[in-house]
Amino acid sequence: MNADKVKTKIQKLVEKIKSELKCTLCYVYEDLDIPEEPLRLDFGGWSTIEGYERHILEYYFDLEKYINLVYLQEGLNRANTVVSWVIVELSFDTYQTMFTEHKIPNKVTEIQIEEIKNSLLLIFLVKKKEIHEYMLTMLKARVKTNDSQAFTKIKWRGSQTQLAELFGQLIMKNWIDQPSVINDLADALDTIFDLTGSYRTENPNVKNNLRKHLQPAERKGKTYFDVCIKGNAAFSDISSNKLLINT
Repeated sequence: MNADKVKTKIQKLVEKIKSELKCTLCYVYEDLDIPEEPLRLDFGGWSTIEGYERHILEYYFDLEKYINLVYLQEGLNRANTVVSWVIVELSFDTYQTMFTEHKIPNKVTEIQIEEIKNSLLLIFLVKKKEIHEYMLTMLKARVKTNDSQAFTKIKWRGSQTQLAELFGQLIMKNWIDQPSVINDLADALDTIFDLTGSYRTENPNVKNNLRKHLQPAERKGKTYFDVCIKGNAAFSDISSNKLLINT
């Protein structure tokens, strides 16, 4: 998913969270399945407060997922900027509950209706504030954590192929372990190294390029990478790790 689509997803999720927390439509209705409780309250389309809570938190967890995509695609600073914007957008303290009645039986008095409204809506308001505070706390903690882990990328002065070859050689010659998922290595290299000097097009897919070069194969029971055995390999002279080869 490209950066523009991720941005649109984040904006839409923030708007959904804002609209459902700030203003919720509830209504009283007759519950024929529970005779001893002739009236029930619908919470924004959910028959229980717990159902409403799960619904809102699903939006939030989706929001977290797309913020993580921003981090992977555009880096730490951009992700922090997005999180800060989300925090501002979600910083409000006014909650409105619109109320309507639906199929109220004649035997129920206005006093009973008001009692249900007052008791359940108070509980609902408390829950909405809890959900809201949880989201803001998690977002603020995220920015703080990210700031503490901020670092300047290492400037790579070679090509993407050469970077892949370097780490392929380190794996083949036992200086580093081979990751169980090779794509994790490609993603890590893209995060750690500034590869802008290697760009040959305006918006290259660096991770895919690195993943392609780092696909391992086997020959005579040993792992190798095609990029490491080509005639123009830049790091073929790296010695094998003989001291730690069996650790």
